[in-house]
Amino acid sequence: AIGVSKNINDKLRVGARAKLLFGGVGAAIDNRELAIDVNNDFSHTIHSDVMLNVSGPVSFVTNADNMVESVEVWDDINPFDILLNSSNNGVAFDIGAEYQLLHNLSLSASVVDLGFLAWKTDVFNLRARNDFIFDGFDVSDVIEGEQEFDDMLDNFADSLLDSFELMSGSDKFSMGMPAKLYIGAQYRPLNYLGIGLLSRSTINEGHLSQALSLSANLYAGDILSTSLTYTMANRSYNNLGFGLAVKMGPVQLYTVADQIPVSWVRLESMEDDISIPLPNRLDFINLRFGINLVFGKVKQKVQDKPMLLE
Repeated sequence: AIGVSKNINDKLRVGARAKLLFGGVGAAIDNRELAIDVNNDFSHTIHSDVMLNVSGPVSFVTNADNMVESVEVWDDINPFDILLNSSNNGVAFDIGAEYQLLHNLSLSASVVDLGFLAWKTDVFNLRARNDFIFDGFDVSDVIEGEQEFDDMLDNFADSLLDSFELMSGSDKFSMGMPAKLYIGAQYRPLNYLGIGLLSRSTINEGHLSQALSLSANLYAGDILSTSLTYTMANRSYNNLGFGLAVKMGPVQLYTVADQIPVSWVRLESMEDDISIPLPNRLDFINLRFGINLVFGKVKQKVQDKPMLLE
């Protein structure tokens, strides 16, 4: 990524950044038609016309009608080959602005991840264009111990998978990046303390999701900064985040984590006397780290000149 920023005047600063993207494993669903009818016996008939595009180290086993029976993951996967795969590439752009409304109050707005990613290697195209009847789960076998609950879900997933047909050829596909709109404000009552409010709107395939974050930021000059955030998003109100940045000359190291769960429980082992803390609920955690090379205007040193007395 490469970015530039410029002070328009004493109050307004604007910036932009271009990013080159690479993808290792990806999947995209093209939902052309999906309808559900409720039958008289309360079963459900699902009418579908769905394209599933996959790029990754997998193989699909099909029957004589080219319908998918199972998915197999390659045995000789090299993680470095996936991470360093430059064949699946794309671009994205960020733009933003910051306005200093008062000496201790700033407003900001930015649009992030305007771009796409094109998938070209190890591509498979699957299509489900049929009717699928779902008559519910029979949990009596699970209650009586004749079947595990996981096995029941696996059977349902296999039934869904069997409705996909592996298309001939391997058409390349593209995915738009989820664009994000940020609008925020930061108040600095002290030089080393900042309190922020940030609104995030994510647009992904025509769907809009909202999030609101409160943050407290500590600054140790221009060298060290930390941030603690609390986020309300997707009807979830227990998301914490943490950030740390260290600047050493023109090099800035940073790490950011969010979706850190607030509620934890302990898994006790009476035999081994071990207590392991586990999150009460965990969907995912975001963790990012990186390096920025910061170049800017060098402050000119004031040179004292001797006074001349006449």
